[in-house]
Amino acid sequence: MATAISVSNLTLNPKEVGSFGKFIQQLVFEKPELRSLHQVFSDIKMKEQIVLAGKVGLMGKKNSGTCERQSSGAKVVLSQKYWEPIMIEDTITNCQAEVNSLFKAYFDQIMEYRDRFDITGSDEFIFLAKEVEDAAVDLIYRSIWFGDTDVTASTASTAGLKDGDNAYAFNYFDGFWKQIFDGVSAGSITPVNITALQASETVSAANAYATILNVYKKASAKVRANKDAKFYVDGQMFLGLMEYMQTESVNFTLDVTENGIQTLKFLGHEVVDMSFCWDENLQYFEADSTDHEAFLPHRVIFTVKENLAVGTENGEEFTNLESWYNQDERVNKIAFGFTLDAKVLMNDLIVVAY
Repeated sequence: MATAISVSNLTLNPKEVGSFGKFIQQLVFEKPELRSLHQVFSDIKMKEQIVLAGKVGLMGKKNSGTCERQSSGAKVVLSQKYWEPIMIEDTITNCQAEVNSLFKAYFDQIMEYRDRFDITGSDEFIFLAKEVEDAAVDLIYRSIWFGDTDVTASTASTAGLKDGDNAYAFNYFDGFWKQIFDGVSAGSITPVNITALQASETVSAANAYATILNVYKKASAKVRANKDAKFYVDGQMFLGLMEYMQTESVNFTLDVTENGIQTLKFLGHEVVDMSFCWDENLQYFEADSTDHEAFLPHRVIFTVKENLAVGTENGEEFTNLESWYNQDERVNKIAFGFTLDAKVLMNDLIVVAY
């Protein structure tokens, strides 16, 4: 048996603070609403078809001077993708008897024998549930962006996980980045090469400006003209662009969403600091196992949020937790589960730099 709360890093003594409200937790990024950055589809089914309509061919032929109607034979070419939602779940178990008894936040409140084991309704349980909720939100962003069914540990010549044992946390399905890399390889997604920047821990103002501007220039007119198109950038790229705009006295407004994500406007489009997801998860990867260099830490995407589709069989699953006390084992359990998939819908509507 094991406790779900490790207090080994706390100094525990008889005068320990007795209220969870007085604990200072490690700072974590507040996550934005999923729908502010992606198009979310609820109630999807396995192998449900996603029909994608291409642009109609060239139309209009000169009249022949007769009554005969002219036809160019132009067609709307349809293509398709399929939702393949994967069930993801986890359960944590807390054996309260194994939590250090000097952890006064809970043990000062014990009134009955049962309370030594069942923490249901206590401040400690609320604390534990909130931690699980936050971890589940992290999981959603990690999987839709960095999911890779073929992920493995890095080798001397290939990028991968620093620790192959972490593969379980990424191998659910192919996320946006895996699909983008595949699209670039296939020639269906336009890339901007910034290899020279990847070795640098920081991105200069000039490099950030030049990179993002180049991405913008290579985007289709359809994307550039869409006022809702966004730049998704890593943290250093965001800071570099902000420095450039400050240095060049370009008027801009730095906004912070209620969930803590920084954005600013550039070329009339929102620039989103994706460090809460990209930078946080890239720490688990490396370019190779010899020099342990960072794996493509600087990245830019320009597209419309509707092109980054997230699907679930039931949207309510994102907010539900299951909890119970098992009297036979005398443990509290908290569990969650949901189905999830991610799809880049139209490769011609995205430009990427890495």
